[in-house]
Amino acid sequence: MIWVWTGMVIIALVQAPILINKKQWKELAAFAIFWVAAGIYASLILGTLGG
Repeated sequence: MIWVWTGMVIIALVQAPILINKKQWKELAAFAIFWVAAGIYASLILGTLGG
């Protein structure tokens, strides 16, 4: 599961500064919502498959 979260953090570290520099606040908010949802979903799926 650590690999999934490592990938998620890398994506956030790349994407968030781009959106902030372009002042795309709505896109940043949408990205954050989908990022959290994807992280929770991945954790649930990996938890189900792993256990």
